[in-house]
Amino acid sequence: MRRSAAAMAERRRIVSSSGTGIVSMRDLFVNCSVKGRGIKPRPTANATKDQWSEAMTRLTITLVSLLVLPAAALAQDAGDAAKGEKVFAQCKACHDVEKGVNKIGPTLKGVIGRTVASVPDYKYSTAMLDFAKTHPAWTDELFLTYIENPKKEVPGTKMAYAGLKKPEDRANLLAYLKTRQ
Repeated sequence: MRRSAAAMAERRRIVSSSGTGIVSMRDLFVNCSVKGRGIKPRPTANATKDQWSEAMTRLTITLVSLLVLPAAALAQDAGDAAKGEKVFAQCKACHDVEKGVNKIGPTLKGVIGRTVASVPDYKYSTAMLDFAKTHPAWTDELFLTYIENPKKEVPGTKMAYAGLKKPEDRANLLAYLKTRQ
């Protein structure tokens, strides 16, 4: 929808009288045309070089924010190993993080990246051995899914634990176990 010449003149008058020199993106880009793969903006004749530069700076900051914020969220999801050590207290009755120390459950030392159901001298349930046939190794994703509800993921497992329901607890536990590789 194009603005009338009178509306555009009024907009310029308001912007000029405000003293801020701010012009909306719509005023800078009266219309855009698709050229090749991208959109080629065509600035209006009334946009000054400074206004154009300011608009491009704002656009760049917006685009960078859209890229950086998801990365920050992922970093937050990475978990805190110190908090994970506290979460591991729930696992200590059945598991250890020292190599070769099996309890009711197998050692969790080096679990991430390890072949599922592969700890020597540990007798796995048939259910876990069957699970290992379709899940070759403990990835971050597989561990996080499994530890949320072990009985759901591996029906018939010997693991009696109900699981970690809070995503931050699971992420923290994963971070801690990664320090115990």
